Order: sequence, then C-alpha cells, then structure tokens
Amino acid sequence: MSFIDEGFIDEVRADRQPLAHVLKKHRGIRRIVEDLYPDRAHFVYELLQNAEDAGATEAQFVLEDSSVRFEHDGRPFTKKDIWGLTDIGEGTKAGDNDQIGCFGIGFKAVFAYSETPHIWCPTISFKITDLVLPWKINQQPELDQKTRFQFPFNSNKKAPHVSHKEIKAGLEELAETTLLFLSHLQAVSWKIGVNGPGRVRRLEHTHQHIEILKITSSTTSSHFLRFSEPVPTLAKQRLSVAYPLDFLPNNLFRQAKFGDAVDEYATRHVKGLKDRDIMSACYQFPRRSETRLSGTDHCHAFSTGNYRRGHALGRL
Repeated sequence: MSFIDEGFIDEVRADRQPLAHVLKKHRGIRRIVEDLYPDRAHFVYELLQNAEDAGATEAQFVLEDSSVRFEHDGRPFTKKDIWGLTDIGEGTKAGDNDQIGCFGIGFKAVFAYSETPHIWCPTISFKITDLVLPWKINQQPELDQKTRFQFPFNSNKKAPHVSHKEIKAGLEELAETTLLFLSHLQAVSWKIGVNGPGRVRRLEHTHQHIEILKITSSTTSSHFLRFSEPVPTLAKQRLSVAYPLDFLPNNLFRQAKFGDAVDEYATRHVKGLKDRDIMSACYQFPRRSETRLSGTDHCHAFSTGNYRRGHALGRL
C-alpha cells in the first residue's frame, strides 16, 4: 500500500478547476448526469459496485437523519482512482471491460443527495465539492484498513427528510439476488437509526449451490442452483445463470435420484415444478451508460419452449 502525498489533492483540484467552471456555467450538464439515475437511491448499488471492483468482501451502510455512511474492506484509493472519481466520462474503468462500472459517472449519483461527499481510506482522505473538486481532510486512524464514505444530506434539491426516506426504502428493498453473481462481496449490512440492523449474506455450499440469507427482524433463506462459464474475450468475467430452488416434499425426496455433483441440499427443486410449463430466462447485460446490481432491469428476456418452469437470472 502506497500513501498518497497531500500535494496530490491540490494538483488534481487545480486540474479540475476548468471543468468545475464549465459545470457551474452550463448547469444542464449536471442535470444530464443526474437524470441518468432517476430511480430511488440508485447510488446504493453504485457504491456496492465500487466495493466489488475494489475486492471488498464485506460492506456496511449506516443511515442517520442527516447523513448516510458506507464502509467496505476492499483495497484503498489510488491516484488513478481519484483522477477518475473527480472527472465526468473518464473514470478508471472506462477502458477495462473486466470491471462492472464504466464512464466514471456512476459515483455522481450520490450528488442527488449530498453536495460534499467525504472519503476516508488508508492512503488518503478527501472531500469533493462542485462534483469534481477534491479537498484534503484529516484521516480517521480508527478505520484501520477500511474505506469510509460519508454523505451529508445537504443537496439543494432534496430536503434531508426526503433523502432519508428514499435511502431507507432503497436499503430495505435491497434484493437478495444482489450478491448472487458477484465474485468478491459476500455480505452487505445496514443500520437505520435506532432500528435493528439488516444483513444480506452469500454462502457457497458448493460451486453450484448458493444460499442467500437476508436477516432483518426475521431471517429468510433463498437457495439457487448457479451455473457459470468464463467469457473468452473478458479474462475476469463470467456468464452466469441461476435457478431458484425449493424443498421437495418428503415423498418426492424418497423417490428422487441425484447425481454425484448434487450435495445434501439437492432436496430442492425449481419453484413451481410443473410439466409443460414455460421456463423464463432473463440475462442482464449492463448498458454502456450505466450498470445495475438491483435485479433484472434493462435485460433481454426470452422463452425457451416446453421446459419445466423456473426463473433464471444472469449477469455478464
């Protein structure tokens, strides 16, 4: 890990001043960026994508009345990351098809809620103003090797109580399938005020058998049969398909025959198993202008004929 000298932040800010001037003069540019993410609290998924690309295994949100905090245990910021984060359209992942994000505009979704995002990490700590201008801030040694983002609710477009309400809904609606196709991120937790915490966790019982636990006031468990193959032209990417599973009735279990690849959890079958039903398959391909972890929005769907009923979710 290489520490970043304080003078680097001044260097980036000086370079970004002309861009900040253009953004102030032509406010329509900012509106275009903000309109790319019209759905509620989209930046929740943008932050999770950034954590995944940083190799994080765990991430946490803490929502308070006046701000939201996000932490992960992935690699800390590099100089290249800061250059990308303080630009529009030239992020660090624009030329890297092996990462989820693209174009350097995803992080700008946070500015719908906060004018001054603060970032602390082991290598450097800074805040951002005017979308692109970084300023050095004091470190927080108690974080050790974690990276923390703090977003005060000081947007000119949203009152703090509106920001709180939207982000609260976004966290509570966090889909169990969010972690299903990720490589690194295994658990996401959140805490909303004085309410009890919530947590989504991925457990890999075998390479194909994935369990997703969602723990709030109660615990739900979802099981999936996941198949994954590498993409020849993208070294780090895989094409994956997953089928939700359910318990077989005991009488069917006694009659069932399973192959060597199926473990003790193979007492589960595709939900709604009925002959002659149609299997719906949905594969999610992130668009060049945005990416999503939130489900199967903007996907291509098709039916495959007289197969037994199931649901397949996929991400490239």
